[in-house]
Amino acid sequence: MTSEAIVFWAAGIFSVIGAFMTITRRHPVASVMWLVLTFLGMAAIFVGMEAYFVAVIQVLVYAGAVMVLFLFVIMLLDLKADAVFKVGGPVLQVTAVAAGVALFIGLGLVVRAATNYGAPPIVPPLAADQSQVQLIARLIFTKYLLPFEVTSVLLLAAIVG
Repeated sequence: MTSEAIVFWAAGIFSVIGAFMTITRRHPVASVMWLVLTFLGMAAIFVGMEAYFVAVIQVLVYAGAVMVLFLFVIMLLDLKADAVFKVGGPVLQVTAVAAGVALFIGLGLVVRAATNYGAPPIVPPLAADQSQVQLIARLIFTKYLLPFEVTSVLLLAAIVG
């Protein structure tokens, strides 16, 4: 196994553990700190893919600014560690399990299709006079403008919620 594969698997394991711990912690500050570990693991994966700009943005924007904003909102709400969060009844629990199973099946179908047919190239190759930052900016503000804006609205809704 190469050193790149070892770094990839270690960062992937840290990211999955961090994501799992984020959704299972009862205290919101602990969840945010585990989410920071998840973001750092994702940044390590981006470095392994030689996407240095995206890795730096991952650390600066998400692990830095967004997490500080989340912590600010949590502290502003003054949530107590003793607060018990009551989840809905059995209907909500059955719906959540069904949604999780559907998501798992959907992800399995995507992985199967990608392995059978090969993943299509998402990013065009760089031109001789073009940097990675220019390519990302061009893609974000042309082809991926709608998903970019939807993500910003979802982040805003999460903060307000």
